Amino acid sequence: MSLFKGKKLQEETIEEKRSKIELAKTNFAVSESYKALRTNVMFSIPKKECRRIIVTSALDGDGKSTNAVNLAISIAETGTKVLLIDCDLRRPNVAGLMNIADKKGLSNVLTGYCSFENAVVRSAVPNLDVLPSGEIPPNPTELLGSSAFYELLDSISSNYEYVILDTPPVNLVTDTVLLSRLVDGIIIVVRHGCTEKDGVKDAVNSLRLVDAKILGFVYNAAEGDGKAGYGKYSRYGSYE
Repeated sequence: MSLFKGKKLQEETIEEKRSKIELAKTNFAVSESYKALRTNVMFSIPKKECRRIIVTSALDGDGKSTNAVNLAISIAETGTKVLLIDCDLRRPNVAGLMNIADKKGLSNVLTGYCSFENAVVRSAVPNLDVLPSGEIPPNPTELLGSSAFYELLDSISSNYEYVILDTPPVNLVTDTVLLSRLVDGIIIVVRHGCTEKDGVKDAVNSLRLVDAKILGFVYNAAEGDGKAGYGKYSRYGSYE
């Protein structure tokens, strides 16, 4: 039976989504899965001053934001300085998942209404800063593709060892393709029983057209294999 059924799942509440954030210490198996993901990511990108990573999906509802948050938390727990940026300026989730204010954020910084220092949030997780999406703008693609965003990333990268970007689904808008040139690698989240195989192929093809480096997949919401649930929530693998 195919794992890619294309089944439409009921929208989760913010409380249900927060229950899957490792800030809430969901369970040991989930935590270990994110540690495995963290290790794979760290070894997939050559060591440099700052590593920039996109976490995205083919379509909505695959769990990209949850995985972006948990990956950022897992890396920060090693004592590494991390910045998590919500680049989904249409349907932002990061602030809600981490229960932080979203009155100011990326959109406000890019339009010059506030500075990065006034918008960034020091999270409850040591070593993890968060830049929420901010107010939803009328021109998200133009903002993300602007020189202002490139300059922002360039100016803040010296303060962090990892910058994690939660970006919109690849097949819905062009934002992620535009941002791919600014990062060291991309992780695509697929959801068991929900994500269609053709949708994943389309996303991969779109990213390959611009020579984006796809690090692999997070296989999300997979059923357990009887081993204490290890890998039940998240698993990393090659896209080849």
